[in-house]
Amino acid sequence: MGDELLLAGTSRGLAKVPDALVSPASIEYVATGRQVPATWLWRTLSARSNR
Repeated sequence: MGDELLLAGTSRGLAKVPDALVSPASIEYVATGRQVPATWLWRTLSARSNR
């Protein structure tokens, strides 16, 4: 609580910030750089291929 984030960029780039803060897959990518499946279909297919 009380954390602040300073952003710099173009208005077009800054307009995409809310998208990155809502999607769990986007949050994972921003936080770790790891790409994870974003939809139910891709999560299901990925889980099957990892078996």
